[in-house]
Amino acid sequence: MCKALIRVGDKPELEMELPPPCLSIQGDLNDSRRDFNTGTDSGVLMAPTGLVPAPSAWGGESLEVSISRQEQAALEVINNIPIEATLIYTDGSKNEIGHTGSEVFVKHGRWEASLKRRNADYCSVFRSEMIAIDMALDFVLEHQLFGEIWILLDSRSVVQYLDNWRDVSDRRGMDIFNKLKTLRNSCVLHLQWMPSHVNLKYNDIADSLAKEGTTMPQAYVEPLTYLELYSRR
Repeated sequence: MCKALIRVGDKPELEMELPPPCLSIQGDLNDSRRDFNTGTDSGVLMAPTGLVPAPSAWGGESLEVSISRQEQAALEVINNIPIEATLIYTDGSKNEIGHTGSEVFVKHGRWEASLKRRNADYCSVFRSEMIAIDMALDFVLEHQLFGEIWILLDSRSVVQYLDNWRDVSDRRGMDIFNKLKTLRNSCVLHLQWMPSHVNLKYNDIADSLAKEGTTMPQAYVEPLTYLELYSRR
């Protein structure tokens, strides 16, 4: 049975089972739950709110404290991941001339693997991040990974988007949920938000490989959305 979980805070996760595509979202507000099947309160924390206090607009010491707390919370989560679990870091990138890429870095014990790809020019970073999650699920399916699997990403907007699963209608989002349902009998899958640029080794590796993906030959050409086309102007 696959349990798809999303954490955006540093409290213990709550779970919901698949299908339907139910994601447990960890936040920092209250402990209210909503049953995705009935729409009634039943125990799943819904609101992915502030992980740590927002950095001060004035910078300085408060910014350093905020970053330090983000790093500490992320490291605590990593340190509590079972040693036998598979870790999958995902990332998306876009360079100054509009080239985009996605990357997946997999670590299981001493075994490591990485995937990277070039996306359509001017594809949004958000979509590149979604593509990376889709690539990660393809990897899990192709290699028949099982047990506890953690997908780690630094895009909070993607976490929030997948939280609102009833509103997901794009092809990529639907592909992700369909693959989660396919995995329901073989793994417990966690989707974990991680802060970026705070010296987390494998997250930094994923970031570097995603940037490398922007320099690869373009093999995957998908139509741009209206907003992506508009952003080119």
